[in-house]
Amino acid sequence: MMLIIYLLLYYLPGDIHGQYSDLLRLFEYGGYPPEANYLFLGDYVDRGKQSIETICLLLAYKVKYPENFFLLRGNHECASINRIYGFFDECKRRFNVRIWKIFTECFNCLPVAALIDDKILCMHGGLSPELKNMDQIRNIARPVDVPDQGLLCDLLWSDPDKEIEGWGENDRGVSYTFGADKVAEFLQKHDLDLVCRAHQVFNLKLIAYFPFFWNLSIGFPWFIQNREITETSEAAFLS
Repeated sequence: MMLIIYLLLYYLPGDIHGQYSDLLRLFEYGGYPPEANYLFLGDYVDRGKQSIETICLLLAYKVKYPENFFLLRGNHECASINRIYGFFDECKRRFNVRIWKIFTECFNCLPVAALIDDKILCMHGGLSPELKNMDQIRNIARPVDVPDQGLLCDLLWSDPDKEIEGWGENDRGVSYTFGADKVAEFLQKHDLDLVCRAHQVFNLKLIAYFPFFWNLSIGFPWFIQNREITETSEAAFLS
């Protein structure tokens, strides 16, 4: 359930959340596939008004260009979440409930993490106290719904917290928070350079606390220090 990617140049967009016009602007800036390679970090539906157009375009590109267009699962690619936050209502209003169920079956098959050049681990949420080796991610069977706890839940839901060391309670009521010490420990143990995730809004106050951690919620980089990585768009992605 983990992608292994070897690419010279790639874009990593954060949460799209049904903002179809922003997705098109993202492609206009970075290049339309297959001119550019993309790894999307999840949360394609809910909140915005055009979740159906958004996910259909992304899936179409994935089908047409399977070798350089990748989609990870976000916490909103889950029936219990997108039934509440807009996607279910959009499907029911514009088409029918059946199409929502079809999308749910598709979401249950999406990978939840990617490893780029053996050095950059990408996921939607964050780290997990249960994650001891990468084979645990690879061995997550699909299709699968997102449970309320455990490794799969944490990969889609956990958040960094500059106020703590170790693991803490998450204000979302789901999963954990983790300190910068856990990021450094994880990178050293697994010989990685960077963890890249989405899931939260850009917050400059956290830059000094997480030197090897990037957040791309709606495209914003979050934890930046001593890394030769270019922020290519204020509302889109990391390259």
